[in-house]
Amino acid sequence: MTDGASPTIHDVFEVLNRWRHLPSYPLEGRAAPFFEVFLRDVLSVHFETRIHDTLVPEFPLRVGTLYPDEAGGGPGSTGARKPSRDQSYNVDYVAFGTDNRTAYLVELKTDVESIRTEQQDYLDTARNTAFRSLVEGVGELARASNRKQKYVHLLHRLAADGLELVHMPKALYDKSFPKMRPGWTRAMDALSVGREADLRVEIVFVQPRKHESSDRPGDFHYIYFDDVADIVEKRGDLGQVFAAYLRQWTKQAGFRDPRQLGQ
Repeated sequence: MTDGASPTIHDVFEVLNRWRHLPSYPLEGRAAPFFEVFLRDVLSVHFETRIHDTLVPEFPLRVGTLYPDEAGGGPGSTGARKPSRDQSYNVDYVAFGTDNRTAYLVELKTDVESIRTEQQDYLDTARNTAFRSLVEGVGELARASNRKQKYVHLLHRLAADGLELVHMPKALYDKSFPKMRPGWTRAMDALSVGREADLRVEIVFVQPRKHESSDRPGDFHYIYFDDVADIVEKRGDLGQVFAAYLRQWTKQAGFRDPRQLGQ
């Protein structure tokens, strides 16, 4: 970009493309909005089904729901403190098929080296847990949290028309906004999980490329950046620019001579 010129979407992606090579630069969080814009299209093409308009980012998987038999909560890494039952593992996104059959738990990875066995294990546990139970777990987290209003926002998304995974009592809104009021717990008791929550769970990784040491195709679905690029490049100017950089991001960060990059 020349001095005085108005920045373009190309400039935004070029910043991401240069800085991703730095040791502690988290490309995943910076690039997430672009993936989010196209995620429904990507899932729809990959699974050959329509995807509901409602996406939920950072969907919480309650530890006590995934591991009900663990006395102190879920399993921790060796030497690590175990999470409590009312903590959560968060999944990047949950999306839903409009056929009301499937919930897709989606993890976005911009670096295949960041895939962790522990994460794969709890996602595999989630895959074998009734989605109804995962939704009920959100309610339990809301009760235990000191951020109850944010959980009401999450529950409201799950209650969206066409999903109706939960049925929200009016009193829950009234007792939550604009500030918390006495009677919130009673209003929460009236929340119910809909029969529409009886969904099967599929785990999806969106990542730069195949990774022989971590991909578990028998358990999970994998969508690679080249496949994403093939889909989004047909979705207007933004999609074309995004696709061009996705194809560059299939290569490991740090591999290029920095003299080949701009400032």
